[in-house]
Amino acid sequence: HIIESKIFLIFASYFKTTMKEFSKEVYLKWYEDMTMWRRFEDKCRSLYLKQKIRGFLHLYNGQEAIPAGFTHAMDLSKDSMITAYRCHIHPMAMGVDPKRIMAELCGKATGTSKGMGGSMHIFSKEHRFYGGHGIVGGQIPLGAGIAFADKYFDRKAVNICFSITTEASKVVLRKNIQQKQTKLKVIRTAKNLRMPLLVAVLGLCSKLRQNFCAASAIP
Repeated sequence: HIIESKIFLIFASYFKTTMKEFSKEVYLKWYEDMTMWRRFEDKCRSLYLKQKIRGFLHLYNGQEAIPAGFTHAMDLSKDSMITAYRCHIHPMAMGVDPKRIMAELCGKATGTSKGMGGSMHIFSKEHRFYGGHGIVGGQIPLGAGIAFADKYFDRKAVNICFSITTEASKVVLRKNIQQKQTKLKVIRTAKNLRMPLLVAVLGLCSKLRQNFCAASAIP
């Protein structure tokens, strides 16, 4: 934790001198969005305990600042996003109606995937949010494919592809990085959840990162 605190201070000092200042309105918008998203996830937890939401339920509590920051920097008229199975908040940040997401979680036909996808498979072509993927690492090559389509059709768009710490061991991620995406505009973001659904990864992260970098010829 001491090392992480020092790293944070270094980055904070760097961004303070390089980033432009945000207006009061932006900060209030972030606060409003993140508060709403937290309450949405809290409600999901309540409904899950009442067995109104079935199957797996992966909540996003404590990570609301990530989609808030990304969508502020994105051009939502053309940029796209794809992620793994912890995917309730991202589509809301991209503009999807929260009611449709809740309907999907409850298995309703009015949901984003007609009630057939559930917690891990939120989808909206209209808002360029392409999942929500239950297969660990499944979104990684799809993100590259979306970026390739953007390049092929000259959309001048960027794809944001989220992944989690445990996906670092996936061969598909290594192959995508080794191929250098053929200069595709895709931003890969790895999130350390520290405590995913079944196992703590705090002590595992360093070893995973070392093995991944060694196997992928990354410094």
